[in-house]
Amino acid sequence: MRDEEFMSPDSAMWYLEALYNATQTTDTTFNDLVTFERTYSLAVNENGTVNMSDVVNVYNQMLTDLNFEFSQLTEDYKFSVVGDLEQQATRDGSTVVLGLTGGVGINPLALYDPITNADNWRYGNMKGKCVDPEWDSDAGIQLKVRFNNPAMSSDTSGTWLIYYQTTVNHNNYLGKIFYEEATSDPCIEYSELQYYLSQGHYIIHNTSSQTPKGERPESYVYRFMKLWTNNNNPSDNQYWHRYQIFYGLPSNIPPIE
Repeated sequence: MRDEEFMSPDSAMWYLEALYNATQTTDTTFNDLVTFERTYSLAVNENGTVNMSDVVNVYNQMLTDLNFEFSQLTEDYKFSVVGDLEQQATRDGSTVVLGLTGGVGINPLALYDPITNADNWRYGNMKGKCVDPEWDSDAGIQLKVRFNNPAMSSDTSGTWLIYYQTTVNHNNYLGKIFYEEATSDPCIEYSELQYYLSQGHYIIHNTSSQTPKGERPESYVYRFMKLWTNNNNPSDNQYWHRYQIFYGLPSNIPPIE
């Protein structure tokens, strides 16, 4: 924090924007962006300056507003990625009005093992990487392993009141689950794999009332999932992934002492 008592309105705007972006924003990649807008006022003294204490109050309000925007989002991983502060036109020479456009990035990929540019895999059936068919994995397995990350699964206690399972495919979530028509085994490049992982996260963990909508029943928790692919060399030239997702309703009964 600066310790001088007064500063010009231009300096105050630069100071607020620089401090906000230096302390609150990150350059982490994201696949969804939510923006919000706020306005703030600073009283201008007779000599054309603003009080430092007022600037500090505005900054604290900016943080309060940012935390409020975070609280409105149900996503697991969200962070501030940008804050653009501009002076707005006003006829009142005794007040300077600052407009903030903030951006909150959403990226569930941060919850899973990273998918790098080396992760270009054939769609399924243990066909290996796109450039190395002699392998012991495929795109479907790579997704399944990440979806079943122990940190994301709650099937640990075995104390469940009810079990529930559902199966979904590309027809249920157009463009969000892999499907391709081809005359040979398709290759899913790493950027596509990242996309299907992020979209699958919402399908598995969100309820039907959330955005994006998902399959999890209210009050249920995710247990594990299976990912299915069709047979080798399908006669209809259709290649797909299918998600079988298992949930449970925890009993919440305390263990016997």
